[in-house]
Amino acid sequence: DRIILEHHTDIRGDRDDNVLALAWLNSFHQSGVKNLMDRAVLHFAEDTPEALLAASAYRKVDELPFDFERRRLSVVVSDVDRNHLMVCKGAVEEMLAVSTQVWDGTACRPLTDTDREALTETARDYNREGFRVLLVATREI
Repeated sequence: DRIILEHHTDIRGDRDDNVLALAWLNSFHQSGVKNLMDRAVLHFAEDTPEALLAASAYRKVDELPFDFERRRLSVVVSDVDRNHLMVCKGAVEEMLAVSTQVWDGTACRPLTDTDREALTETARDYNREGFRVLLVATREI
């Protein structure tokens, strides 16, 4: 009954604290009962102040709660300039099914079938090692 956050990576598999900050925004701002994954994200982020500093500039605007059909939870947050950002966290297959772009470390670009296959295979590899994998995605609103 205990989960720890072991990795937070970008599409290349490199550690990315921005991914952690986005996951924290999603986990922190959800109104429902925090599941084990959310608690692991929140706990891990406590030891990564740079991720929390970036995320703390946002306030919650709205939420689309998790359900077993969508298999993702979405929160809409606003920054100090009132720019709205939707942050979704959820199951790999469902997130890839609704995603159209990917951040490759330098820019957003179209999410290709090759990217989808590579991400799915990476998730399978992690699953075989006993990890549970979630994807985090955003959309400016």
